[in-house]
Amino acid sequence: MAARTVTSVISGSLKLLFKVYYAMRKGRKMVKRGSEAFYETLVENGVPKKEARELAKTFKSTGEEVLSIRKFIRLASKYEVV
Repeated sequence: MAARTVTSVISGSLKLLFKVYYAMRKGRKMVKRGSEAFYETLVENGVPKKEARELAKTFKSTGEEVLSIRKFIRLASKYEVV
């Protein structure tokens, strides 16, 4: 009985880990596409290309920072498992 429980916990944890990883990768891709669309919209609305590029770059870096896998792992490692 205990072996089945341990196996279930491990497999469930791995499944959750892969889902989180996939979601973060997907989010990073969405941020990249969003920053490109943001840049194009700014240029279409008359913002100079240099300033538009800086704004889009800031948007992208902020989004990537939030979705950093390394930061997520550091945050998760701070908590003790009981």
